Amino acid sequence: MYNLDTDEPQSGSMLFTANTEYVGIDKIRLIYPVHQGYSDGSYDLFTKHRVTKTRGNGRLLDSIGTAAADPRASIYVELRNHGTEALIEFNPARQMDVAGDTLCHPDVVAATVIWVMQELSYVVMPRFAVNFQTQEILIGDWKKWEPSWMSLCRLTRLDLARDCYSAFPGFSIDSILNVRKSRYKNDYIYRNNGVNESITWGSKSGVRCTVYNKSLKHHKDAKGGWFRFEAQAHTEVLKRYGLRTLDGVCEARVNQLLWDKWNQSNMGNPVSTSDGAFDITEKLKGALADREVATFLGVAYAMSKGLPPVVSNKSLNKYRKIGMEMGFVLGNDLDSLGHRNVRIDFASGLVVDCEDNNEYRQTGKDSNGTIEPLEKHIELV
Repeated sequence: MYNLDTDEPQSGSMLFTANTEYVGIDKIRLIYPVHQGYSDGSYDLFTKHRVTKTRGNGRLLDSIGTAAADPRASIYVELRNHGTEALIEFNPARQMDVAGDTLCHPDVVAATVIWVMQELSYVVMPRFAVNFQTQEILIGDWKKWEPSWMSLCRLTRLDLARDCYSAFPGFSIDSILNVRKSRYKNDYIYRNNGVNESITWGSKSGVRCTVYNKSLKHHKDAKGGWFRFEAQAHTEVLKRYGLRTLDGVCEARVNQLLWDKWNQSNMGNPVSTSDGAFDITEKLKGALADREVATFLGVAYAMSKGLPPVVSNKSLNKYRKIGMEMGFVLGNDLDSLGHRNVRIDFASGLVVDCEDNNEYRQTGKDSNGTIEPLEKHIELV
């Protein structure tokens, strides 16, 4: 639960009961100390260099670049403060799942961070991976790093997400546009080729939440059925949840933040979908050209409102016959074909019928079979 008065996390959160490979971390941004002698920003990876003035009229030298960890997602890198700190931003989910369809479990995020640090060690060497007494480089054996190294990695952004699947064709982002969220009166809608793809609200400096059609955004498939709730948390909120440093990232804290923001969103409230109208539209697309489908729907809407259809009697008879073949009488409201009350069950990761009390079990593995074994990267014992 989330305390709306104090803006603080409260103890306890509900469990995720199914599809748990679709719960976790999508993106992480962190800062860690590096050895100046091995991190001078001279590599071709750094394509941009800048000088930043401080409040005391001092100057800080930074270098910025992107490393391509093919075939996985790229890694954004900044060498900061005269080569004393590195900022990295990447998608742990992409390091674990090449297709990027699942999410990285919080308990193995540290393993992906180790892998990225080792991949980048030729341009930025972690300070805690150097023995300053012997000058030995320990980057290849993380177990020999300074014991407190994870506490030296400061998180400035953490994107937490939960994916949900809907088997109801009438459910879409449009279904939840009118849900009123706690504390936030304003939101923003983004479209993809005219289709509502996502709804976003919140603060960039605190937590910015988004629900989007994952199938549309990731695979250009508006009807794929996968939707994602994402909470993009920044420094101050991460501090309150004990997620400010890498050693604080764990399943319990990540789940707490996710549940708090989900409950605050009210996106689990029942909504109504017009599956019947959706079904007949799909059937029409299989029987008519796009122009005729649009005309049929226009005639149906006009007649349902008592307006005369602006088509010839021949066309009207044709559309009336087609409608009857599909169980629809011109003049009736398309919505009369049937509404369904559904809700997003955040625990199971499914959109469920409000009248259906079935229980759902956890899936055995990623449906696409794209998750790679963690030991291919690094094993944390």
